[in-house]
Amino acid sequence: MLIYILDYKKNSPLKIGKTTRPIKKRLKELQTGCPHDLRIVATFRANQYFERQLHKTFEYCKYKSGGQEWYKRDPTLLSFIESIKK
Repeated sequence: MLIYILDYKKNSPLKIGKTTRPIKKRLKELQTGCPHDLRIVATFRANQYFERQLHKTFEYCKYKSGGQEWYKRDPTLLSFIESIKK
C-alpha cells in the first residue's frame, strides 16, 4: 500500500491518504473533486494502519473543505514529511 501526502500550492493545506493503485491514477481521481491542481509532496510504503495512525496523530490540525479532509501545515507534520523524504 502506498501512503501519499498532497498539496496544491506552496504553503497550502495537505491531504494524507492511501492507495493500492498507481499514485497518478489516484491523483487523477482526487483532482476531479478539487478546483486546484493537486501535486504530490511525498509518498512511502506502509500499511493501512499506519495511515490511520497518521490521521489520529495529526487530528489537531485537520479540517474539512469541499467534503474532503485536509491538514494545516503544522511544524510537527512538516517535520514528519521531511523525515520520510530522506
